[in-house]
Amino acid sequence: MYSAALYFPYLDTAMRALPHHYRDVTANEGEVIQFTISGEGGGAWFLYREPKCWVLLAECELPPVCEVQIDGEIAWRMFTKGIAKQEAARQLTITGKTKLGERVLDMLAVMA
Repeated sequence: MYSAALYFPYLDTAMRALPHHYRDVTANEGEVIQFTISGEGGGAWFLYREPKCWVLLAECELPPVCEVQIDGEIAWRMFTKGIAKQEAARQLTITGKTKLGERVLDMLAVMA
């Protein structure tokens, strides 16, 4: 349904909000959260905890302490609040430290 040529750049831009969005979320240094969006234009993004902040990585060889799988059909709606948080939560798969992954449900990433 979505063109990878157009949807991936949107998703990649939206995911750049993650370090700011997670700024108040504490974790152990070196912990990684992996976010995977399925479908055309999807991909994987890694949030790495440095001593004082989170850093977004395009690749990471460290095992994630939390994995968040987001259906590509709802990702843009989730990030723009075009879907209720409860509905989005039912369509996510979070493994590992679930409290870390659930934080993404509150992220807002709008480009104007």
